[in-house]
Amino acid sequence: MHHLLLDVWKHDITAGRPKLAAWMEEMNKIEAYTQTKHNREDTLNYLKKRFLIQQ
Repeated sequence: MHHLLLDVWKHDITAGRPKLAAWMEEMNKIEAYTQTKHNREDTLNYLKKRFLIQQ
């Protein structure tokens, strides 16, 4: 969801939240977590189809 907010609405949920930004950075360092991450573009396309109205 973070990618959708950042890409579509240009809203960074970590701005002004240093603990959230640090937590996200630490999560990205964990090998077990990074193995479950998906391609950002694929995720964005899916979220746009699912949650945004297509015109």
